[in-house]
Amino acid sequence: RPAPARAGGAGGLPPAEALQFQAVREMLERRLGTRVTIQPRGAGEAGSGRIEIEYYSLDDFNRLYELLAR
Repeated sequence: RPAPARAGGAGGLPPAEALQFQAVREMLERRLGTRVTIQPRGAGEAGSGRIEIEYYSLDDFNRLYELLAR
């Protein structure tokens, strides 16, 4: 259930950083098989942000848990 290509919440970042966030988001979506969103925080909180991983059922949640718990 990978999502279509999108910025992944990296708007407002310098272009090189936005490309890095996009590449990481795409890699996570491929490996996890689900939509991932990366939301960097503002410049005052350099280096922080949020990663969201979507799931669509309890089975999907358990599959993701097994992948992440390795």
